[in-house]
Amino acid sequence: MSELSAAAFVALAFMFAYLGLKEQRRWKIYRSAILLGLSVNIRTQSVFFAPLLLATPLFPAQEKRLRWFLHCILVSIAFVLAISPTLVLNAIQFHSPLKTGYDFGSLTLVRSIFSFCSVTCREMQATSGGSCLCSRTCMTQPTSSARALSLFPPSSF
Repeated sequence: MSELSAAAFVALAFMFAYLGLKEQRRWKIYRSAILLGLSVNIRTQSVFFAPLLLATPLFPAQEKRLRWFLHCILVSIAFVLAISPTLVLNAIQFHSPLKTGYDFGSLTLVRSIFSFCSVTCREMQATSGGSCLCSRTCMTQPTSSARALSLFPPSSF
């Protein structure tokens, strides 16, 4: 799909949340949660509009508190059911429903930083006999793959 369709679903979700609060109709807030979930299926970044689901607690509670709490839970369930295709796909591809595949580049950078830290610590201890300022976890021997990912190889210093 496209950015346009995701934006349309978000706009419709906001419209139904507003109408649900204005007309005091809970089914419009449920529809808003479903539309927001469909938007997350199209563009994962639409999850940042999830505070829109807080429209349910703002709904005037004219009945018992238990019933009001039940409606809050049901809106959350409607949202999760709407994004369930994305959660299932992520679980199949990345072995976790909350992983999206966008974090691979950042992990490489973190590994390279820790690899550089451990190499620098060993060199400091070997040359000056001083202690390292890094954390205790970087004192481990880096693997050959982590050394290959290092931004600054030990020979450059």
